Amino acid sequence: MNASDKAANKYKEILIVEDSLTQAEQLRHILEKRGYRTTIAVDGRKALTYLAKNKPFIIISDILMPEMDGYELCSRVKSNEKLKDIPVILLTSLANPQDIIKGLISGADNFMVKPYDENYLISRIEYIRANQELRKHEKSRLGVEISFGGRRHTITSDRLQIIDLLISTYETAIQKNHELERAKKELEILNSRLEYKVQERTAELSEEIERRIVVEEKLRKLNRIYKVTSNINQSIIRCQDEQSLFNEVCKIAADDGKFKMVLIWKFDEQNQKIKVVANKGINILDRYSEIDLSDKKNKIDPVIEALNSKKCIINNDLSEVYSFSSELNAQPFDNTIDSVKLELFAQIALENGCNSVCTVPIIVYDKPYGAIKLFHEQKNFFDKDEVILLEEMGKDVSFCIETLISEEKRIRAEKSLAQAEEKYRDLVENINDIIFLLGTDSLIEYISPAVEDILHYKPEELIGKSFHELIPEDKLEIAEETYRKFLSGESEPVVIKLLTKDNELRWLRVSAKPIISGNPTSSIRGVMTDVTELHYKELDLIRAKEKAEESNKLKTEFLAQMSHEIRTPLNIMLSYSEVLKEEFDLENDPDKKEIYDIITFSGKRLVRTVDSILNMSELQVGAYEATYISFDIYKGILLPLYKEYQLNADEKNLTFILNKYTDNTIINIDEYSVSQIFSNLIDNAIKYTLKGSIEIVIKRNTENLLYVEVRDTGIGIAEEFLPHLFEPFRQEEQGYTRKFEGNGLGLAIVKKYCEINSAKIEVESKKNTGTTFRVTFMKN
Repeated sequence: MNASDKAANKYKEILIVEDSLTQAEQLRHILEKRGYRTTIAVDGRKALTYLAKNKPFIIISDILMPEMDGYELCSRVKSNEKLKDIPVILLTSLANPQDIIKGLISGADNFMVKPYDENYLISRIEYIRANQELRKHEKSRLGVEISFGGRRHTITSDRLQIIDLLISTYETAIQKNHELERAKKELEILNSRLEYKVQERTAELSEEIERRIVVEEKLRKLNRIYKVTSNINQSIIRCQDEQSLFNEVCKIAADDGKFKMVLIWKFDEQNQKIKVVANKGINILDRYSEIDLSDKKNKIDPVIEALNSKKCIINNDLSEVYSFSSELNAQPFDNTIDSVKLELFAQIALENGCNSVCTVPIIVYDKPYGAIKLFHEQKNFFDKDEVILLEEMGKDVSFCIETLISEEKRIRAEKSLAQAEEKYRDLVENINDIIFLLGTDSLIEYISPAVEDILHYKPEELIGKSFHELIPEDKLEIAEETYRKFLSGESEPVVIKLLTKDNELRWLRVSAKPIISGNPTSSIRGVMTDVTELHYKELDLIRAKEKAEESNKLKTEFLAQMSHEIRTPLNIMLSYSEVLKEEFDLENDPDKKEIYDIITFSGKRLVRTVDSILNMSELQVGAYEATYISFDIYKGILLPLYKEYQLNADEKNLTFILNKYTDNTIINIDEYSVSQIFSNLIDNAIKYTLKGSIEIVIKRNTENLLYVEVRDTGIGIAEEFLPHLFEPFRQEEQGYTRKFEGNGLGLAIVKKYCEINSAKIEVESKKNTGTTFRVTFMKN
């Protein structure tokens, strides 16, 4: 480091002595920003401790500090031979001339006034640094005694110190003077602004006073309107009819609201007119009391506008007859509309000193009902707030009318209810059935007079008694269970036995339902019908039915026994006829062969008849036991039957076809019964078809259910016989003259076998055209 660098660093170190850390850090920031290095001591003692080891270029010290103030610190620095050449700047407010004397006595080099100007502070430091060398060569000391403030002081500072201190004091005074000048100018500006503010505030106060006058007037108007609405609300409670309500509204609006004229209009929907029904104040009804809605001239009347818009319609200057609207700043209506009626209305109002008008709609159940028209002498009387109150008044009147209408409807309903109650009471008391009401614990709360004809009790004898007292002891448990079912809502009628007053038994059919009035339900109401005679008739019918069923069973068993007795010898006869056929050469003896064929045919016919009788008897007595298996109906039944009956069809020159339209022909069935179904249907088709074809079709429908159709082009079935087709021993042709042999059991057996296999059989037939039988298996 060269000499110039050392000299530069020598004047960089500054000691700050300040007990306020905030002010110390602020001062440090200012100095270090200008390239100086700083050390902070919080009081005089710590500063002396630092100075014992270090020698800064300059000391800047606050005066007021604890333990050791700035004057004492400065005195000790200046009395120390090693430190006395360090310049000391004292920070003061210079509020007292004594400060300068104390500074001179302590040997201070400069004063700085708080708050200090940053640029001025730096300039003082630079000044001290510039005169530092000169200060070293100045050795003169003056011992000067002065008198100040009644005291004598000895000044030992050298001449440069005194000059520097005086200069700094003068500069401080100049600085303060500049600050005072600035403050004076700022004060003048503030005075000017204050004067403007005073003028501005005076104007605002004037406007405020004017606004208050307007608001007070508005409040008086609103209070008047509020009084009107309040009094109308109170009168609503007292009014018992619509006309009284209208008259009261007009009176309150005129007396309390100070309106010169009040009209109430009502909409006559039937005649399409609006008429004045109440008024108060100036009477203009002789000139303006009705509006005809069918007249186009009246379409712009404010009453019509109010009802259509469901809003208040106002005009604050009736001299402008076209300015009616629900908007306060409304545009005039179209002047091309003929407004003679409206001009007349405005003319009448103006002649009577009215300048503003407000039309308040009355809307009942969301439909136009009428309007209240309020006239005032003051122009621009109605504003938004008043209109809001008037709309509320209109709603209150509308609500009252709705209440009156509802009350009128309620009175009419109560009257109708009383008439209906009388009507139904008369009906209940004269009906042949017993109407009853049972409460908790099945106590009888009501029972109709019919109980006297049926059970011989008078109603008052049973009221309050338990219903169980009418029930025989052996039926009490059943009766209690029935009562619980009725309470739970099971409303199926039941027949019960009751005891009469004479201890006779009567059968009554009871229908009852619970009365839902609480949880749990504990009451029921119902009807009891005397079915004693019907009960005995039903018993007779049951006995007759049981006897008939027994007879039918005996008949079936007899037929089965007889069929068995007939079948055994027939089978022997047919077997021996086959032996005779083999023993004798019947092919060369036509007469004997014809006799043999007749015997064989008749024997087989008789066997089929006996088989049918046996099958039917077995089905009727329920002796048939089905065995269900998963079975291929096509391969196992239809194909074998087709091959079996092919010869029969060929003998009659008939076309015989079997068509399969599905690959899935496996179904769960009873094999024997299903085989009998299609054997009978195919046999019948060949028997009753003289020419044409027979077709068997197997396929599945849209629900994937398997069905089989047997179609023929035979003689067909008459439409009137179709309902009897599946009845046993029934044939379309009866007696010995019928063309086709048969016993009438085949289709009856088919029907029974279909039921066993959960199958549905259907038939379509047209006489002399053909027949189609369809068997659909309802379970896959």
